[in-house]
Amino acid sequence: MIDNGRRQRLSKPTTARAVPTPTRSAVRAPSPSEPPAALQATADRSGPVQRLHAIQAMADRAAALRPATSSVVQRLVLIDEKSAPRDHRVATDVRARMEADGTWGAFLLLHNNRTRAYHFLSVEHLVGYLRGEPMEAPKETEIDQGRMAEAHGRVQDSRFCRLHERSAEQIPSHGEGAHQTPENMLPPLGEGQLWHVSTTASGQHLGAFSTLNPNKRPAMESEILTFGEPSEPSVVVSRGGLNLGMHIRPTTQGSTKRRKLERSKAKYGGLTSVSGRVRGHPFTLHDNQASTDPTSSLSFDTEPRAYTDESDSTGATGGTSSYRYNKIEKRALVSGLPFTQVNIDPTPSTMNIARPSEIAFRSQTASGSVVDRRIDNTGTTDYRNAPRPKGVKGGKQAIQDEMALDAAKRTPFPEAPTRHFGEAFEPDWRDDVSGYESPPPTPYFAYEEPTPKTFTLPAEVKPGERVEIGGEPYIVQAITARTTTGTTFTAVPDPNADTALSRYPGDAGREEQST
Repeated sequence: MIDNGRRQRLSKPTTARAVPTPTRSAVRAPSPSEPPAALQATADRSGPVQRLHAIQAMADRAAALRPATSSVVQRLVLIDEKSAPRDHRVATDVRARMEADGTWGAFLLLHNNRTRAYHFLSVEHLVGYLRGEPMEAPKETEIDQGRMAEAHGRVQDSRFCRLHERSAEQIPSHGEGAHQTPENMLPPLGEGQLWHVSTTASGQHLGAFSTLNPNKRPAMESEILTFGEPSEPSVVVSRGGLNLGMHIRPTTQGSTKRRKLERSKAKYGGLTSVSGRVRGHPFTLHDNQASTDPTSSLSFDTEPRAYTDESDSTGATGGTSSYRYNKIEKRALVSGLPFTQVNIDPTPSTMNIARPSEIAFRSQTASGSVVDRRIDNTGTTDYRNAPRPKGVKGGKQAIQDEMALDAAKRTPFPEAPTRHFGEAFEPDWRDDVSGYESPPPTPYFAYEEPTPKTFTLPAEVKPGERVEIGGEPYIVQAITARTTTGTTFTAVPDPNADTALSRYPGDAGREEQST
């Protein structure tokens, strides 16, 4: 579904094919005062001198209109309603002919205008016009500059799509409420993955995406598990059976998903206990939440992927287990407010569950603010015998809590990586991805037909993504509706799929026509 050289093949829609809109792309700008060699060579000829001077004057005017901060030259030329290719995509033999014929420099100059699209009827029309032959001028379409900033965001989205793919594991349909998890409390998806955050009519929407960066692409994607109330579930993220982190939302009193479990009846996920360590439940046994999956019998207690190998708070130096229950879980149960746990650098323990070196907690308060804590999980920090900070009252865990608050100030809470539509995205590793092509330039997304084409597909798509509709490649421009059964969106043909300048009318062709 995501464009990475692979396109989603979908059934042909009943709506008519959208008319291709113009594109443009970055090329090096010829200096108006120093025409390129190809342009100068053509200017020495008698035929196209006046036409080239006119094009040069047009380029001068375009350069004057270009914002001073812009160092990128855009192109926006159409041939038979197909986008002219980027200069590096022009066939070698075609470019050689254009350079020899003196039209290559003029072709680039024609791409300079940031404010207009130029529509040629055919390759013959373009080349004849550039040669200075008696030709009708191309149709011009003005680009609304007020939409350029929005269009630039769409370029970023398109680049993101070309460098990521939608992860196989997403928030399950039976736990849809997880999409409303506050962004600053999302559990991490792990290295090589991130949350993509968008806004729909029904609220926030979260998508899990995996990078195509060959140096960071995950060998295994994370699983997303949901428990409790489907409308407001707890979320556990696991990779390779290890709990990377979780967002725990207490169920309400009287909920059918709240199941108090006596400790004597706890299954502990079928895990074998280990001396000096604790099989850490994801939440207090007073709220042993069941999976939101109606076909599953799993719960917090029986799902080993939700457990954390914790240091024992009753040990000589103290640790995580009972501290977590008293200062994190119990407070959440009483207040009904959620908390997020992030397991730092988790490795498989002898119990075959995640054993992090540290655990970071973020608890939500009644006012909507958050409180962060960070606890050592190696059992080496001496919490039980630490000196009492000034003003701190209470037992040993009050001192430990103050130390946890202080540790979180020194090392900020590791918020999960996220991205929003329109955010800048141009990583330096993009060319390391096999088959990567730059997205269509900004004007392609700024220029629209008077009536954009709308499609509805039984799939989740996003702006900037390339999809195949009826055998034709399109780029999604905007989402108009998203439901559990599909997406309604506007789209335009993919300019990178067009080869409008794959041939070049030569002298032989004109001689044949004249005989």
